[in-house]
Amino acid sequence: MCTAVYASPILAQREALWRHLSGLRSDIVIPWLLVGDMNEILHPSEVRGGEFVASRAARFATLLEECCLVDLGAVGGNYTLFWKNNNIIVLSKRLDRALGDIDWRLAFPDAYVEVLHQKLLRGVQRELDARITSDMVRFEAELQIEYGDILKQEELLRFQKARENRVRFGDRNTSYFHSHTIIRSRRNCIHRLKLLSDGDWHVEEDVLVREVQFYFQNLFANDPNIGDHRLHHDAFPSLSEVNRNKLMVPVTKEEVRHALMSMKPFTAPGPDGFQPFFSKSIGNSLGMTFGR
Repeated sequence: MCTAVYASPILAQREALWRHLSGLRSDIVIPWLLVGDMNEILHPSEVRGGEFVASRAARFATLLEECCLVDLGAVGGNYTLFWKNNNIIVLSKRLDRALGDIDWRLAFPDAYVEVLHQKLLRGVQRELDARITSDMVRFEAELQIEYGDILKQEELLRFQKARENRVRFGDRNTSYFHSHTIIRSRRNCIHRLKLLSDGDWHVEEDVLVREVQFYFQNLFANDPNIGDHRLHHDAFPSLSEVNRNKLMVPVTKEEVRHALMSMKPFTAPGPDGFQPFFSKSIGNSLGMTFGR
């Protein structure tokens, strides 16, 4: 079952919709998919240039829990709404999304959601192939930069959401993790490639397979033009006395603090079971510990 959703930008009317969807949940016994403009965000990383209201995000997250829904994520872009002022993007949000319950995700493990910003870029590139103008060249360059930023933000969003959900749900819901594994496997699939031969994006499966095989065959093939790059020394390289002395200097508290703060907050936990974000959040109170 697929439900098309448009949530009102008016908070009171949107709350009425959330209650209506919660009421529908008990009547739906088949796989359920919701697609549309939710007019709400779940995480701070889903908005740029605007305000994140934690109470509204928490209410939206509660709706997903009540309806046993998971966000299916998306490829091709982090944001779906862009507001501009003088041709400068001042606000970006992820308001459009697809939500599915566990049964739907298991029934359609190969399904994925794509944000169509890249379609516009592809159309501009095809227009340039037919007719080159200075405006189109400038527009294509701007889209390339914007699309690159979107991909970086999308990667960070997926990473943060995976960590947030793991901390939030713990080991209480094995079906959630089963579905989450399927979702991640779909996200890790290559859906399209930009070929060097024609500079265009391709989604045809036979083209993708051929290009991947060609790439790795050339990557690991012997090239007779490559010279001998092995190191040749009369003696084994050694450190200078100055560098050896630097290695003997005691570690300072500032060096420890710098190493801690440079770690990504949600990487795998250490032997103590804590992720770096825990130590970073209380770093100021650990000054004495750093010096021990």
